Amino acid sequence: MELLPTGLQLDTLGEIVDELNQAALAGIAPTLNLNAPDPIAVMNGVVAERLESIEQLVGAMYSGMIPDNATGDQLTGLCLITGTARQPADATVVDCDITVDAAFTAPAGTMFASVNGVPNLLYTNVSEFTTGAAGTTSGVTFECVETGPNAVNANTLTVISSPLTHWTAINNPAAGVAGHSIESDAALRAEQRAELALGGACTAAALGADILRYIQPSQSPLTIPGIQTGPAIGDNPFTIAAATISVTVLENVTDATDANGLPPHSIEVIAYNGGATDAEGTNALCALILADKAAGIQTYCGNVVQTFKTITDDQGIAQDIYYTRPTELTTDISVVVLARSGHTVTEQEVKDAIYAYAYGTDEAGVALDGYTAHWTPGATAYQSSVVGAIFAFDIPGVANVTSVNLSAANVGNDIVPTIREIVTIDTINVTIS
Repeated sequence: MELLPTGLQLDTLGEIVDELNQAALAGIAPTLNLNAPDPIAVMNGVVAERLESIEQLVGAMYSGMIPDNATGDQLTGLCLITGTARQPADATVVDCDITVDAAFTAPAGTMFASVNGVPNLLYTNVSEFTTGAAGTTSGVTFECVETGPNAVNANTLTVISSPLTHWTAINNPAAGVAGHSIESDAALRAEQRAELALGGACTAAALGADILRYIQPSQSPLTIPGIQTGPAIGDNPFTIAAATISVTVLENVTDATDANGLPPHSIEVIAYNGGATDAEGTNALCALILADKAAGIQTYCGNVVQTFKTITDDQGIAQDIYYTRPTELTTDISVVVLARSGHTVTEQEVKDAIYAYAYGTDEAGVALDGYTAHWTPGATAYQSSVVGAIFAFDIPGVANVTSVNLSAANVGNDIVPTIREIVTIDTINVTIS
């Protein structure tokens, strides 16, 4: 084992055996017989195996010092150094209607129910429940005893799994709020990269990371430092009605207009949010751009029809903040998948894999942990990447992808957008053979 400028170099088992044998010849006698079953030869073999195990452990620890290589607790600890904490698992919660035939009290965690048809997945009351008389009480919160994204659709939590005196019925009028599994290693790495990018104040990478960080997951009003939120720009100006799922930030640091058309000393935010209208995300997006950009740097829209919003900063100065909505290059994808013998592959699994790779979301546009958008503004949609996406999604039943077609008016089967265009999916047709 040797630490070189290029990294840690580990010895093979054979190299360790040779080193031990040479040491025995030099230290005991040059005429030793080191062939099995000689005791010294056998001992050197045993010691070599233990030393190899130690070297492998040291190598794993050395490699794990890099976040891209670390896993599990080691990755958790490394990310804490930069202030990025792994998100814990939480459970699905659902509000239920409880029916009783007399006065009834149940301490927290004593009422157990299950989804019709799924008896092994139990839900229990979060807090103590008390009624004064017979009847139905609404809004009693139940929580799944197992963490993770366990779905409970409306009117399915109907089975009383732990019969209690006077408790006669349970039902959930609305679907529950699905829980989450513990944040994956891939998602934690992506979060740390975004956090590190945010440390680079006023850089293009920091601005892009901030937009995705604040806008993508939020459907509620935002409080943005340095930005007025009063009547000057609306009573509730930063409510997000549509998520921004991908963003590209261009910058021109020169004294002349660049090849992309950006004026001198300007930035251009190219943001795609799944086809939302201008009013649905512009306020919050422009407010974030104003809050993050360097003073004296102008914003630019590369489209003929200008997209902008007048934002008032905390000094009462109104500024027009521009950004670009990319033009959509819509494509239909056709995929032929060969299933393994004895396995089942569903069309939805294949679609989910493609959407996860392309946009980091599911088909409905909901962000997926551990996945980031690859089909961003200006990014080429490669035919081969669709094949890779299906295999990377780890669908157990997929044996091979025999055909992929991207239908678009382009040369070959790859779709090459301009910097202000984005490839979007209209339909995905899956054939399973």
